[in-house]
Amino acid sequence: MSSSSTLDPKTRFHYQFQHAFSTITSQIQGLTSLSSSPSIGELRDAIDHILASISRLSMSVSDAGADNTLPAHDQKVYVDGVKALRDQLDEIRAKVEPKQVKRFAFKRRTTPSAGTTTTTTTTTTTDSRKLGSVGNTDQVVEVPKVEEEKKKVEGSDYNAELRGRERTSTVRRPSFSSAESIVITAQQDVHIVLPEAASHATAAGGQFTDLKGCVIDCLAVTGVTPFANLAVKKVVNTLIVAGRVDGSVHVTGVKNSVIFVAARQVRMHDCEGCDVYLSVKSHPIIEGCVGMRFGPWEFDGEENNTENKWEKVDDFNWLKEGVKSPNWGIIPCRERICGKEWERDGRDDGGRAEILRRVGVGRKRGVEFVDEKGEVVGFWVKGKKKSG
Repeated sequence: MSSSSTLDPKTRFHYQFQHAFSTITSQIQGLTSLSSSPSIGELRDAIDHILASISRLSMSVSDAGADNTLPAHDQKVYVDGVKALRDQLDEIRAKVEPKQVKRFAFKRRTTPSAGTTTTTTTTTTTDSRKLGSVGNTDQVVEVPKVEEEKKKVEGSDYNAELRGRERTSTVRRPSFSSAESIVITAQQDVHIVLPEAASHATAAGGQFTDLKGCVIDCLAVTGVTPFANLAVKKVVNTLIVAGRVDGSVHVTGVKNSVIFVAARQVRMHDCEGCDVYLSVKSHPIIEGCVGMRFGPWEFDGEENNTENKWEKVDDFNWLKEGVKSPNWGIIPCRERICGKEWERDGRDDGGRAEILRRVGVGRKRGVEFVDEKGEVVGFWVKGKKKSG
């Protein structure tokens, strides 16, 4: 038999997919033995690991389709295979996570009322997971609590948990294992690192709203699966390392913060006094913004492969042709963040504050602006224009 190096890309991918599929299937089946363990944490860690593996496999299918390794029909077959793994995991989780479900006896009734029929049918069709043979009409089935499932989808349970912890606790690493998208909202003075296990939720996009004094690090999770899109709104004195975004990033009402992101498009509205490090494929757009500074971000060497248009900022509130907008400037080389400052310290609240200081959150920053001849005539500091 030929070695794997001599196989054509399509065949090689097939063998790689089959191997990964078999491995993940075995891991899913192995959850049943872990369910008898007294350590709930061990079970959840195993589930998070499987979720991350499925997300990586899903990403490999997407990549294979994007680079034409797979025809559209073949790609659909592999996508269905990934979906089958997710369904299989959901089925096993319904069995091994007893605290997240409630048991009830479902019995066929001869004369149900209209309201009862509607309720029973809806609940059974939407939420039930059978654990026995289909023919037994008196069997016991398990149904996740509707209220709990709704909270998980919305992400509200994770945010409540984050807010409920002591301010001096260690870095938060929520897995979002039951959420369909990443939503972080109404947080203050917390350091959140999204692990690879949360990558199943990034494909649906992300939202960061109402944050103050936080460090949000998405580098690991978007290294597995990028955000489909990202919305950042009402954020103050915060560092956001958004990582990779396949689509657009919309930033609104952000002040005195630092953002790192690699995206297709970035639009900023009503922002003030922010440093933004970009790897972007189109012109960044600002509107209603003042005191903005931009710098390049080399995300995993992407700048070596594609043109980064980080400095080609279009200000929709500045219409003078040939004259640079006074609302934004370039971060001087001596002030740019080199390396991953957000990964240093950060073990507790003091580390979070130190990280914010290192990246320049809270620093008095000025933005030079020029006249028609290119001469510096003033600068912006803290929302005020001062003559030079």
